Amino acid sequence: MDAELAALVGRRLDADAGMDAAPGLLVLAACEGDGQLAAELAGAEREADAGPRGAAPPRRAGAYLSSIGVEGFRGIGPRAELPLQPGPGLTLVVGANGCGKSSFAEGLEILLTGDNTRWKARSAIWREGWRNLHHEGPVRVEARFAIEGAERETIAERRWEGDGGLGDSAATAQTVGQPRGGLSALGWDEALNVFRPFLSYSEIGAMLEAGPTALYDSVSRVLGLDGLVDARERLRQARLDRQRAMRDAERARDDLLADIEALDDDRARQCLEAVSGKEWDLDRVELTLGEPGASAAAGELALLRQLAALEAPGEGQVRDALERLRGAQEAAAALRDADAGRALRIADLLEAAAAFHDHAGDQPCPVCGAGSLDAAWRERAGREEARLRGE
Repeated sequence: MDAELAALVGRRLDADAGMDAAPGLLVLAACEGDGQLAAELAGAEREADAGPRGAAPPRRAGAYLSSIGVEGFRGIGPRAELPLQPGPGLTLVVGANGCGKSSFAEGLEILLTGDNTRWKARSAIWREGWRNLHHEGPVRVEARFAIEGAERETIAERRWEGDGGLGDSAATAQTVGQPRGGLSALGWDEALNVFRPFLSYSEIGAMLEAGPTALYDSVSRVLGLDGLVDARERLRQARLDRQRAMRDAERARDDLLADIEALDDDRARQCLEAVSGKEWDLDRVELTLGEPGASAAAGELALLRQLAALEAPGEGQVRDALERLRGAQEAAAALRDADAGRALRIADLLEAAAAFHDHAGDQPCPVCGAGSLDAAWRERAGREEARLRGE
């Protein structure tokens, strides 16, 4: 998402007095991307912000054209240069038909974007006829820019050697007196895509005449609304995933309750009662399952009588239980190489290291030999192990 739009979202969240911190952080994470949203939902700690939430990003320096040079492209053969007065405002390039105005404009677009949007809707001859037939040698387009706050010009160049096609070019950028690099060094890739500065008269007309949907799509990209749509979709998908998991858990619970209800056992009835209400009493379940029965305190004879009264499961019940166990084993195997399996292995490793520290005390790490197993490490390892097991 565009940095300015993300800052605006942050300011709106701060201004909403009824918004709790947790959902606000989820919205911000969704604006940042899939990985950030997943980490926020998993409870990972966010890195400290470099500034206040919603702070506007620093203003980008302005860049103004000083000149455009074209050689061997479209209607221009020998090198020709169009000097311009760099600075804000409107510059008009006026001339008779065929004098090369479009060649300069399209040359600049090809230079900065590697393509020409106007040609896409035309026949193939437009894309094949970009090289000037009366010119021998390399084709070259060059533009010079005056950057606000910079003492020296920046030069961008795209060059075609030999008889290659339109896509067989090499583009470079260089600030005078500094090393030459690729066009991406200018930092304009996103801006050239979202705020496309090359619109011919016919393109502007086509945009307005294409209907409200196409016009909305064009304007929304300039306003950065695609970032908001993406963030909303991430949140929607995360909600659907969790609703699906909740429904699966509820179905598994209902199946388990049905199995418990079919048992003729006081402990089963106590467990069923403990989890049938709106609030589950899991402590009661654990206490019930941790004792053989209320009469266990009466001695071994009572325990033996209870064991004798137990009814062995039938063949069908054993087969059903076996199928469920196999399904659980397959599910566990599928998770072994996923994020959950990795988290479990790391948690087990931290648990073993913590147990070693509890036994041996503070000392250098026996694995890497560089770190130290001390009280501070023990505390951090305990928190990380708990987080990983939760994941």
